[in-house]
Amino acid sequence: MKKALWIFVPVVLIGAIIVLMLLQRVDRGQNDARDATSPGRYEALNETTCSDMGGTWNACGSVCRTTPEEPCIEVCATYCECTGDAQCPTGFTCGDYVDNVGVCL
Repeated sequence: MKKALWIFVPVVLIGAIIVLMLLQRVDRGQNDARDATSPGRYEALNETTCSDMGGTWNACGSVCRTTPEEPCIEVCATYCECTGDAQCPTGFTCGDYVDNVGVCL
């Protein structure tokens, strides 16, 4: 009986640890989903705020604008084009320059 107990207890403990780890992983995933849909920094970057700061809103830019020589999927990416930080809303900086035109990051 003692031998069976020595096998049973570690198996139950390992199972409990695995279940707790899986629950933490699920909870972390739900938090990430809430963060992605909750209001935040990227809500400030839109056509109006871009134009108000002197930037140029690109509603269908390339997702591969910094690597045009490489194969790229044809999917529109929205971004605010800029030539300096002054053309980006507060909290954003102008970067990823291509031919002296950057995007607000």
